[in-house]
Amino acid sequence: MLVCPTAQSFRGSGYECPAPVDYRRTPGPDVLALQEHFLLFVGIMALPHLFSLAIGLANVPLRSVLGFTGVGGNFEWTMVALAVAFTVGAIAQAATVVAVSELHLGRHAGVIDSYSRVKDSLVSVHGLPMACFCHLGLVFCAQYFR
Repeated sequence: MLVCPTAQSFRGSGYECPAPVDYRRTPGPDVLALQEHFLLFVGIMALPHLFSLAIGLANVPLRSVLGFTGVGGNFEWTMVALAVAFTVGAIAQAATVVAVSELHLGRHAGVIDSYSRVKDSLVSVHGLPMACFCHLGLVFCAQYFR
């Protein structure tokens, strides 16, 4: 329990010390509702990131098969992996927003339902992260190849 340490210095000034905060109190109803659907959010975030993990783990065998060698090959593969990571991250976050809004409206939310609702706006969801990715790539290339 926190107590205002300067309460005595404000006596008579009309200032009242704020009420003590108890951090052991129970969470609000929104937090409890989201805790009930924990596996839903794990499923929404884990499914696309498993694809990103597979791309990252395929780095070693595919580099030798595709002929990516040296620093240039590592740079090319890193750009592919980053593009995939940006894409799946944006899609997973959009599906999470859809699921949270469905839950707050009192409707049923599922992993497949969330992704099917995101499918219609895939271009707009994917546009901003890809623009950021392209901008970062250009900045990196400008700094690296000076």
